[in-house]
Amino acid sequence: MKLSELGRMLEKAAGVEGRELSPGERQAQLEKYRFRFVNIYQELEMSSRFVDTHRDVSQGGDGVQLHSHTFYEMIYCTGGSTQYLLGTQRYRLRHGDIVLIPPGVSHRPLLAEKMADPYRRCVVWFSQEYVESVRPMWPELLKNQRFGVLRTANTRWEGMAKLFEAGCGEAARGAPGWQAVVCATTLELLVNIARALEDVDRPTPPAEVPDLFDRLNLFIEEHLAQDVTLERAAREFFVSKSTIDQLFRKKLGISFYRYLTQSRLIAAKERILEGETLGRICTDVGFADYSTFYRAFRREYGVAPSDFRDFNRL
Repeated sequence: MKLSELGRMLEKAAGVEGRELSPGERQAQLEKYRFRFVNIYQELEMSSRFVDTHRDVSQGGDGVQLHSHTFYEMIYCTGGSTQYLLGTQRYRLRHGDIVLIPPGVSHRPLLAEKMADPYRRCVVWFSQEYVESVRPMWPELLKNQRFGVLRTANTRWEGMAKLFEAGCGEAARGAPGWQAVVCATTLELLVNIARALEDVDRPTPPAEVPDLFDRLNLFIEEHLAQDVTLERAAREFFVSKSTIDQLFRKKLGISFYRYLTQSRLIAAKERILEGETLGRICTDVGFADYSTFYRAFRREYGVAPSDFRDFNRL
C-alpha cells in the first residue's frame, strides 16, 4: 500500500476528507487508529521521494511484527530498554542507541507485554533515490557500510540526538521548506554516523549472547526453502516442540509457524524486487504452491504479490 492511500484513509477517519493532513496530524491519526493499521504501517512506502521522519512510541505487546522495508531506516532510541532483532542478531537497546537498517533486512523490537518505561524513538526513513542524489558529493556514501547498532550515550557522538529531534520537529510542524531541512539533517546524520563508525574509541554494543531463540532464528534463515517443521527443529536442538513454540510466543507473541511464514515472506519480497518470477519465488522460499504463497502474502501485507511488484515499479 502506498502512503497516499493510507493518507486518504486517515483523512476520512479525521473527518477532513479533501484536505491533506499535515505530518503532525497524520502521525496523530496513526497513533489513534494504530490497532487498525499495524500491518499496513509496517509495509508502507514513503510519502516523500527522499526522507520521512517521525517520532514513535510502543507501550509493549502492541503488535509490531517482523517486517522489512524497500528503503533505509535509522532508529534513535530516546527511552525504554528493549531487545531488538535485526536479521539474525539480537541487541539490547538503551537511550542513545542508533539502529541502522538497510533495505530488505528483517527487523522488529522484542517488546515485553507490559513495559514500565515505553520504547520511544525517532525514526528516519530515506530512499535509494536520496542516496543516489547525494553520491555526486559523497561517492562512498553507504558503500561497505556496517549496519547494526551504534552506541552514542556518553560519547562525543551523543550530539546526534539534536539532529534526530530537529528532523522530527520539522516534519511535525510542516512549515514551508520542512522537507529541505529534513534532507539536510539526514545528510548530517549520515556523515556523523560514518565518522562515528570509524572511531576506535567508540563503545560497540555487542549482539546478545546467542541462546536457543537465536539458534532457531538462524536455523530458519538458513533453511527457508526446505521443509521446516516444529518436529524437525525439535530434533535439531534436542528440545520438545512445546518448548520451541512457547519460546516464540514468549519472545514474539506469535507461534513458531507464524514467524517462519513472516521470514519467508520477507525473503519473497526481496526476490520480487530483484525481478524474479512469482512462481519461482514461492517455491524458492519454501511455500508448497502459489495459492498458499498468495494467501499468506495477502493476509500479511494486505496486497497481492503482483500488486506489491507493480507498486515498486512506479
